[in-house]
Amino acid sequence: MTKGKLVNDGLQPTDKAKLVLLTESENAQPSFLLILENLGLHACLEAMGTAPYEHEDLVDRTLRLLAVDAAYRAMPLWEDANIAQDGLKELVGMAHLHAHGEVEYEELQDLLWETAQPILGDNVADSAFSTRDARDCALLTGSHNLIPALYKAAEAARTQHGAMARICAYSGKGSREMALQWAWKQGSPISFGGAFGATSKHVLAAVEAEVWQVAYTIADELLTLIESEGMKITAKEMEGFLLEALASAAKDIAHEVVHKGARRVIEAVMAARTYDEAQRLAKDAAQGFFRDACARPDLYEQLAIGRTTLAVACYDFEDHDTFAICHTLHYLHEGSFHKVHPLRPKSDEIAKRVALDARKQLCLEQVADAAAGSYAGKRETDAQAAVLARLLAEDQ
Repeated sequence: MTKGKLVNDGLQPTDKAKLVLLTESENAQPSFLLILENLGLHACLEAMGTAPYEHEDLVDRTLRLLAVDAAYRAMPLWEDANIAQDGLKELVGMAHLHAHGEVEYEELQDLLWETAQPILGDNVADSAFSTRDARDCALLTGSHNLIPALYKAAEAARTQHGAMARICAYSGKGSREMALQWAWKQGSPISFGGAFGATSKHVLAAVEAEVWQVAYTIADELLTLIESEGMKITAKEMEGFLLEALASAAKDIAHEVVHKGARRVIEAVMAARTYDEAQRLAKDAAQGFFRDACARPDLYEQLAIGRTTLAVACYDFEDHDTFAICHTLHYLHEGSFHKVHPLRPKSDEIAKRVALDARKQLCLEQVADAAAGSYAGKRETDAQAAVLARLLAEDQ
């Protein structure tokens, strides 16, 4: 949520301003469903957490039902794990009954205290983060900490799938096929897709393609600039500057490209029912991503990264030269992104070196973790939003 400002730099209402308008409605009941539909889950939860006292029963019942639903989804992550969990299923079940008004709050709290004591004293140093988060979600569901319970469920999904994708990507350095089979069998389409996408030769080739496009576009413009502007920077100085500054920008660009490629593969394999089908869908998605990187590269965001990095780095030059470079970079960000062939050999040489180095320096396990984890976390958040929308609609 935007803090303080009611309009952004484009003079459009911020999320804070929209939330104020929706929560200061003249209706007797806060417009939680409108907030959810217009501003999303987190804004709606924030509004429910600060709702006036007279709406406490509605908010409490809705959040309890929502937290119970999330706790049940997270339950498989801890129910077969070797951690203290006695009474935890019963606690979630009683929280469900309490949300429907079938047991008293005091009875729920007695069971919470009885269940939580041995669990809180359990040594979980060797257990997975996802297991701990999922178990915490169940405990919080039995307490007043209902919104944190929802966040724990999303975090449990994120860490579970991210960790599996990371392990698979790392194991794939030995035998990629065996690692992918393990990810499919032990994990899910999400962890399989994250690992496949982050280690695919087609996605990695797309990294070189897009980094080359950005590096060549910038290098060609700036090398042309020193020939036409009468700047004090020599061609050799500019080449050295470009190699160093573009290498820094290329790290972020490469990570972003692989992340997008892995997410595209995950989306493609979600419908797969067998490992062979998942492999086919993943390969097709990765190849399509590479073709798009060559034919229709997504350069707007990538050039923004490169432009920002170079604009900071070029302050080592004199004011006139710095202004000329920043002006050219601004033109690249706002204007045409594609260069006209034939290639300038020096720009091509710089771009190839930058692109190859960027791919070699990628930490594929980290990208696999980020892609699978963020997808899984969003999927859980989307599920929570769908359940909340249904609960709020039923109350109207």
